[in-house]
Amino acid sequence: GLSIENLKEKIEFYDFIELHDLAIIDAKRLMQSVNLSYARYYFYKDKEIKIDIKNYIKLFISQKTFEKKYGINNEKLVKKYDYNKYLEEKHGRIN
Repeated sequence: GLSIENLKEKIEFYDFIELHDLAIIDAKRLMQSVNLSYARYYFYKDKEIKIDIKNYIKLFISQKTFEKKYGINNEKLVKKYDYNKYLEEKHGRIN
């Protein structure tokens, strides 16, 4: 399952957060939904944890590990940091 549009959206997001090389160095990470990657990225940003190519793996830790460490599950995280709302505000549309 990765459509061209879905893949393009993910690559654009990772470019936006300056993880341009992710698709090349660790392409399997593109399997995670952009909604979850967005939510985790902004969660870390709110916690003043910079995500870059040296520690990008934090975006992809297991749900169980993330919840145990930070006390929030993926469902609540995605609701709090809503990627579709961001797209709507940025582009005036939902993909």
